[in-house]
Amino acid sequence: MSPREGIPEPPSRDIRYRSRNPLVRRLTSGFLRGLSDLAGLTGARSVLEIGCGEGFVLDLLRRKLGPDSSVGGDIYLPDLVAAAGRSLHGSLVQLDGRALPFPDRS
Repeated sequence: MSPREGIPEPPSRDIRYRSRNPLVRRLTSGFLRGLSDLAGLTGARSVLEIGCGEGFVLDLLRRKLGPDSSVGGDIYLPDLVAAAGRSLHGSLVQLDGRALPFPDRS
């Protein structure tokens, strides 16, 4: 069974990060700033972002934790292709978040 079976194709999520709407920009920048601060406080050395989409948050995490610190996964191949086009380091994996292809606690 395909991981996409029964799941509608999402609209591009790019709009949240490139919006010209001042309210959206303020909310998004606050979210990204908070996430960056949290990543620095946890002491984490690696992150698996499930649903990485086009890689905007993954890019932020990699800048904070190091270029090979993060794995991004998404069910939608077009989003992973867009993330790869952002010249991100590290790994991108097509996956279904309900059945992760990684061992527990890895």
